[in-house]
Amino acid sequence: MPTRIIVATLAALLITPSATGSEPLLAALHASGPYAPQAEQMAAFGRFVGDWDLVVEYQQDDGSWQGTVGEWHFGWILQGRAIQDVWTVYRPGAKRGDATQIMGYGTTVRVFDARSNSWHVNWMGVLNHNYTLFEARATDGEIVMDATDGEGHPFQWIFYDIGENSFRWRAQSSADDRKTWTIAQRMTAVRH
Repeated sequence: MPTRIIVATLAALLITPSATGSEPLLAALHASGPYAPQAEQMAAFGRFVGDWDLVVEYQQDDGSWQGTVGEWHFGWILQGRAIQDVWTVYRPGAKRGDATQIMGYGTTVRVFDARSNSWHVNWMGVLNHNYTLFEARATDGEIVMDATDGEGHPFQWIFYDIGENSFRWRAQSSADDRKTWTIAQRMTAVRH
């Protein structure tokens, strides 16, 4: 057997889930639905479980918007007590799914806290090293995620216009203690 074929075969065996040990991890992490005693509260983010195609827009310095595409995948984890997502955005002009053209990439874990009737949301943007802890609440048909930046200014990520097969999202910040807000990013999601 030629050496290249042996090396390729060994490499393929080494990266299979069972060989890397990730199969038990994924089985322990994955859940098929919400934790039953909190199913009603879990529905706020639980309705997003599944796969979404995105149009993502960033506001430019001149006030115009630059658009691109992305994808967002949500799933139940930790016995249905949390929801995790993977968010991927591609460079402008790139095709969805082209791993060589990823511009933004990260994951969010959302856990409902019955004591405060709110969500603890932890965003980890691994490409840009952006890590944020939010507190989120569902209110008036929206989900508002609140945090502060490194200078103590408030910012929000908001899910709105939420339907069964689509929703919108925006990131906004305030430099005047929540009197006015500036939108920096917006997304439209359609279920895949």
